[in-house]
Amino acid sequence: MPRATKRAKSLRNLRTSLRIHITPAYEARFEDSDNGSQSQASDMEELVMTLLSIKRRQYLAERVRIQHAPDISKYLSNLDTLRFKQEFRMTESFLSLLSLIDNHPIFQNNSNFPQRPVRDQLMVTLQRMGMSGNGSSIGVLARFFRISEGEVILYCLRAVEAILALERYVFILSHLSPNFSG
Repeated sequence: MPRATKRAKSLRNLRTSLRIHITPAYEARFEDSDNGSQSQASDMEELVMTLLSIKRRQYLAERVRIQHAPDISKYLSNLDTLRFKQEFRMTESFLSLLSLIDNHPIFQNNSNFPQRPVRDQLMVTLQRMGMSGNGSSIGVLARFFRISEGEVILYCLRAVEAILALERYVFILSHLSPNFSG
């Protein structure tokens, strides 16, 4: 059985009090009474104001906000070569791959909300591809990079599409240059 919140209990109690006060106030309206009806009216007015005040606020107590983790992308970009390779299974070739896919149309949009940098999207993709077991969970990656689970999937789809588009480019280079080993 679900528990009622403090806010819900307060609202229920206020409504009950208002119902109790409404009937005598309504009856007093038709009688010729003196200050008793004014006292009841002010009590009712106070109850109504309290009810409205609680209904306007979603929370009765102040919310405790959890601090966000710092942006991990800058930290990962500045790792030395050995540690970068441990994270992403790539060395300097990461920058080469990044420069090849950076201008791919999949990373362009005309929205008021720009995409995250291609570097970040490629990092998410490589991190997901390089992990195994529970560590490759979309939720774990989302929390690690401070993005939503949907963004993890979207970034991976974009990066893979851009990388696969390079196939034609690599094929042309390999046929044009006899010294190309790719």
